[in-house]
Amino acid sequence: MAAASHASAPALAALLPALEEEHGPLTAAVEEQYLSLLDELPSLTIEGIRRRPTQAKATAAGLQSQLLELANGSCAAFVESADCVKRVHEKMTRIANHLARLEAALPGVGAEAEGLRGAATSGIEARGTNTLLLSRLADVLDVLEQPQLMDACVRNGFVDDALELEAAVRAKAALHRDVPLLEAVAAQTSSYMGSLQAQLLAQLAGPLMLPAALRCIGYLRRMGGAYALTEAQLRVAFLRGRTAHLYP
Repeated sequence: MAAASHASAPALAALLPALEEEHGPLTAAVEEQYLSLLDELPSLTIEGIRRRPTQAKATAAGLQSQLLELANGSCAAFVESADCVKRVHEKMTRIANHLARLEAALPGVGAEAEGLRGAATSGIEARGTNTLLLSRLADVLDVLEQPQLMDACVRNGFVDDALELEAAVRAKAALHRDVPLLEAVAAQTSSYMGSLQAQLLAQLAGPLMLPAALRCIGYLRRMGGAYALTEAQLRVAFLRGRTAHLYP
């Protein structure tokens, strides 16, 4: 009988696919119990095999009773566990929604960050420029005061100072053509040269001794830019002025 059971064990093991087809996929625990039962069959008698279903039912009933007792005793734990799972699910859902909104907002944040970086860069450059301007404030004020100084020199008859100042301002503007401020200051300073030239021509027509008249011609010869006179023009100006004085 044992030999027959040994011979039939492989045939019984072959029933596993049929059981899975009828009852669905078997769990690892059920499959292990089934194979363990098959291993016991060779050592069982006919009477033992007949008692196995009753024993199995009794075992199943005991397990069911233990399960019910466990469920009754752990009801609060089950409810708390389910509530915890629910809360975790709700939090994870909120986190997922926040992440989705964050992902949607990232392009706008990147653009704003680029704008902020550009503004910061411009601010740093402007601060550097202001710092440099502050360190050279005395020089800048000297440049800005040159037109006023030129006006004072012309009105008070400081011809030498006026000519030297105008020549220096014009030379500096020519050296730094990329600085609009110097060009504007040079143009404003040179605008007083017309008044200075008119004063010198008026002096030539006045009661001057020859040295003073020659000094006026020297001043006119030193004028540059748009007020420069050729030698011929200087001779004409000298003769016209002296003639106007001698023959009013």
